[in-house]
Amino acid sequence: MLVFAFLFAASENGGGEYYASLPLPPFAPTRLTMHILMPIEYAMYIYVFACLIAKRKFKTEFILLIVINLLSLACVVVLFVFHLEFIATFIMFAVLAFGVIEFFKLCMFKKGYLPFLITLGINTYLTVVMIFISMKG
Repeated sequence: MLVFAFLFAASENGGGEYYASLPLPPFAPTRLTMHILMPIEYAMYIYVFACLIAKRKFKTEFILLIVINLLSLACVVVLFVFHLEFIATFIMFAVLAFGVIEFFKLCMFKKGYLPFLITLGINTYLTVVMIFISMKG
């Protein structure tokens, strides 16, 4: 999870000018807000992963966490490197869909679902922002 956090930060770094040039909705996060939200999100991922390891039942949940993080990273690369807002929006929808599946799996597992709800909320917020960006762009 720390590797994903580092790759996310490295791929987003330098995209501030491009982000500021996007047609942002009034509720869009600032760069400072994103630098606060992303560590919270990755801290929750680490906590959920630790809960899964403690119970020793984590094969499908672990794979879903990896898929969610790979898609999040792909979304950042597509948005900040290739400047394809519409494709980044679809990737965020996939992140959200896999996040909902992971949430329900964690609810059945009865461990780590409340912290994951925070990450699901952050991803929902970012998906709504991406929808507005791609609709105006």
